[in-house]
Amino acid sequence: MAKAVATCTCTECGKEFQATSFRRNTREADEWVKWAARHITVCDECEKNAAEEEKNRQNDEAATRSAERNYPELVGTPKQIAWANTLRDHAMERMEKWLSDDATQAFEKYHADDFRGILLRKVEASWWIDRKGQCEMCTSDSVAFGALQRLMQDADHERLSELAVAHRAWYHAGRPDPATMDAAPERPTVVPVDQKYQASAMIVSGENRFGVPCVYATFPEKNEEFRIIVKSMGMIWGDGRWNKQMLENCMGVENYSAALGSRLLNAGFPVKFESANIAHSAVESGYTPINFRTIAWNKDDRRFLIRWPEENDHYAMARKLPGSKWERPYVTVPVSAWAAVQDFAMDNDYFISSAARQAMEEEETGTVCAKPAPAKEHIPADNTPEVRDGVLVDLIDDKA
Repeated sequence: MAKAVATCTCTECGKEFQATSFRRNTREADEWVKWAARHITVCDECEKNAAEEEKNRQNDEAATRSAERNYPELVGTPKQIAWANTLRDHAMERMEKWLSDDATQAFEKYHADDFRGILLRKVEASWWIDRKGQCEMCTSDSVAFGALQRLMQDADHERLSELAVAHRAWYHAGRPDPATMDAAPERPTVVPVDQKYQASAMIVSGENRFGVPCVYATFPEKNEEFRIIVKSMGMIWGDGRWNKQMLENCMGVENYSAALGSRLLNAGFPVKFESANIAHSAVESGYTPINFRTIAWNKDDRRFLIRWPEENDHYAMARKLPGSKWERPYVTVPVSAWAAVQDFAMDNDYFISSAARQAMEEEETGTVCAKPAPAKEHIPADNTPEVRDGVLVDLIDDKA
């Protein structure tokens, strides 16, 4: 390694300063010194001053826009307020671009003040500074909308979830004029007698981007007990909240929501439910217990998919089944071993999906469900003799 030291002149203040770099050898170091003398023209102190001036300019512009738009005043030290104003301005500028975009749906435009209010109600300068990364991402088109969603989720996850429920109702109603839609019904909050936490968990339902029914759970604070409970219910983390696709073993959205709510209530969490019926089922344990030991069916590979919850370890038993393979997170078994899989399910109390059960029945009776290829038909060869000018071609003299 060769150290390269170039003497440069600052075009801002006129002072000479040194720029340093390391290169592989002396030749490259000498070349870099020549390059630096021509291209490095501002000293560190002047760069720092320019950056500070740019920051002050942005803060002043953000403060002016905040006053023009009547945004609430922020609370904090003068330096915190100046910086937080700029960060909030990044987020609100992205909010306005989203709300004015032609692709934004009528529901969001109608509830524009609701979406603005979610962020504007946050008046602590420290709250914005703690999320400076998300605020700055709001200036980049490629990641801006996701950053804006995360900010709204952090600011008021309950109100955002209520708007999400109302949006789904509007969408499934055929997207009418949002002004004609009834307000979303008040969702009940149940507080357990042995309350441990002040904040409320929220359980709502909806569909994912593939149209599959899901249940979503959120809690406004980082809480290890909440994380353990939702994971024990088969939930996974995605898009800023815990979610679970509704498979057959869940017995439907309402049943799963009540089962999850019951576990949270018994752990001391207040819970906001989607309906009074679900809340009542959770309090009174009026739901069907969910069996998370499942056997599903992969029709493409014609294999059974065996899965169990984390607290159980059935790997060794499942791998003893004929033809079994470990394909995370399942042990898969070929359809030819249907009888062994059926016995395994009965011995270990597994839920068998309707598709897997049908595959077992078809295999037992020798019935195969398949899409047939197009039927083939015999096409006779054309042996009709060729005729030319009323004479068989075979009888025509070639010399004629």
